[in-house]
Amino acid sequence: MRRAVFLVMPLLLVATEPALSEGGPLLLRGMLPEGETAGAKAEETVVMTGAAGLSGVLPPPATDEELQGDLATGAIPDPDPAVFALRTYTIPQAEEAGTRPSAGLATATGLSGSGRVVPVARFSERVQRVERQQGLGGSPADSGIFDGETRFDAAEGLRIGSFTVFPEVSLRGGVSDNVDSSVAGEAGSFSVLEPSVTARSNWSRHELSLQASGSLTTYSGGQDPDPSAAARAGLRLDIAPGLTGNGGLAYSYAQESSSTAESAGGADDVHQVTADIGLARDLGLVTASGTFGAVRSLYSGGGAASSDRDNTLYNAGLRLSANTDAVFRPFIAGDLLLRRHDGDCAGTCDQRDSVGYDLRLGTRIDNGSKLSGDVAAGWRAEHLDDATLGELNGLVAAANLVWSPTRRTTVTGGLATSFEPTSLSGSAGSIIHSADVRLAHDFGDRLAGEVGAGVSRRSYEGLGIEETTVTGLAGLTFALTRNAALKAQYTYTAFSSSEAGRDYDENSIEAGVRIRR
Repeated sequence: MRRAVFLVMPLLLVATEPALSEGGPLLLRGMLPEGETAGAKAEETVVMTGAAGLSGVLPPPATDEELQGDLATGAIPDPDPAVFALRTYTIPQAEEAGTRPSAGLATATGLSGSGRVVPVARFSERVQRVERQQGLGGSPADSGIFDGETRFDAAEGLRIGSFTVFPEVSLRGGVSDNVDSSVAGEAGSFSVLEPSVTARSNWSRHELSLQASGSLTTYSGGQDPDPSAAARAGLRLDIAPGLTGNGGLAYSYAQESSSTAESAGGADDVHQVTADIGLARDLGLVTASGTFGAVRSLYSGGGAASSDRDNTLYNAGLRLSANTDAVFRPFIAGDLLLRRHDGDCAGTCDQRDSVGYDLRLGTRIDNGSKLSGDVAAGWRAEHLDDATLGELNGLVAAANLVWSPTRRTTVTGGLATSFEPTSLSGSAGSIIHSADVRLAHDFGDRLAGEVGAGVSRRSYEGLGIEETTVTGLAGLTFALTRNAALKAQYTYTAFSSSEAGRDYDENSIEAGVRIRR
């Protein structure tokens, strides 16, 4: 009997090919024979196949009526090529840490600081990013990784056409012993409004994701508010088996921290527009990916020298990644860089246009739900047209790691390096090295907690100015209803500079409500 089953199954799959070409899912139900070992029992198995030749084995519903109900309510998910592949259909992952020059959403700063006034990134952002890099699909909960979010009010989203939309808004109030974040800062109160919305396509092939978020912090003492905003559209095209196209367009706005040497003449408003396009090709044991991109940066509001930093950074990159099932999958990546400033420099001003490169060697780590992510290190250099300024070069490091020691506890770690232009005379620019580590624990369906610490060090080449920011955070989230949760958070910030009269520290406590669908 067992042999007959294996002979019949290929015929069934061949017979279902016309149905698959029609685009609809097909369910096959049957009984596996009893095993010969003691205690083995026959059990009913449901095999689902989809239009792309995808299949999987799912737990059986008790009745036909329950089966139909599960399909209608989505309890049986759509086929996922990363989980239910009957035939090989590799989608190369082209976008990973360390493959591009520093650019991106203003909110993706972890706890390490970036020299700009932006909200601390949510714990779940790094978890979700690593999930996408590993091509696991679904949500972190599906892979057994706790993403720091309360489960009782887990976002389900709204189905609008072929998209799932996730709206969210947070409103918090708080107090600080240094509301100005300055040497002579005084205590005061503040309020924070943070709306966001994310939309993802539900297409069987290709994927389009849209994100938009913002924040507005206002102060009771009449200080200027701190706004920030970010938006991104990302598109993945599954062109052919083993060939994937990627594209993205992003915008971010934030204010530069008034404590940095860069904003001595007043805090700058920083606008960035990022565009990139790329292709990834599976070549068997190696995946090759190429990218082209540009980052447009505009500075305003910080004095007459602000616009001197307006520039566009172009990059062209190539990456070769090992395409195996090993835990460690090495890669090597290189970028050619070209930076062009807007102003025509004539007379005594500095010629800050540059050409350069970025070379990195790293590895992806995929140990299932226990440890995943990537680590990279290398060297980056920008050769400025003005030889008197020297080169802007240094060691670069990048990492996004997720460690899940238990299903209720997750630890994330990150490293980042960014190169920033400057208008300070005698300096080629600044380099920011940053790192953070965060831990989240699930105390139950309604209660989640987090602690974390981060540090960043900014060096101005040619001037000997060093700035260090240390941040600590502890927070709790309690789900009140299916859509609302209470949040409380304590944050500590310490800033130190090699320049006299700039050091300060700050303690702040805030609490509020988060509403999401």
